Amino acid sequence: MRRWARALVWLGLLCTAGCKSEFFIDQGQLENIQGVTFVIKAPHLFIKKAFKLHDPSLSPAQLTQISDAMPAIAAFTHAMLRDPNDVDTPLILPMDVRALRPLMHQPSQTTLFVNTIQNWKVRPGNIEFTIDYFYGNAKGEFVNFRDNYAFELTPAGWVFSNHPRSKAEGLLSCTASAKGWRVCDTAKP
Repeated sequence: MRRWARALVWLGLLCTAGCKSEFFIDQGQLENIQGVTFVIKAPHLFIKKAFKLHDPSLSPAQLTQISDAMPAIAAFTHAMLRDPNDVDTPLILPMDVRALRPLMHQPSQTTLFVNTIQNWKVRPGNIEFTIDYFYGNAKGEFVNFRDNYAFELTPAGWVFSNHPRSKAEGLLSCTASAKGWRVCDTAKP
């Protein structure tokens, strides 16, 4: 009888917090970097988590600008990852944005993911950065690809303005650093 009572008590303790579905859902977080708060929450939670923000060369003023632009950059990145033929969620991208899948020689159905948003160049009213994308090829290997973007502050908010470089950086070669971090650089042709 005592065993059953203990089992019920333990089951009750486990289920008070752990059995609720909210326990298993990533609710995001607030991150404070040099006194600047970043809201890393939905929508586009996983894209916001890809922002590489711990860059010692970024000042608090520059980080504030990135924080303000984060929702627009995340929504833009989400649109870049979508299948362009998906009629349920149409892409809302400017006409002068490079289409990723043709650059990678991949069909529109290829599922793309974002790995890192980094290489920040921040000036008043303008932010430049790169995005590292990846997908799985037929051999089960990850293929990494980088392109560059610029956003500008307009009366309507932060919007894509151009590609700072005339071409995408292209395919990346990734290796593990001595500290175990994955480091990606442009692949040599």
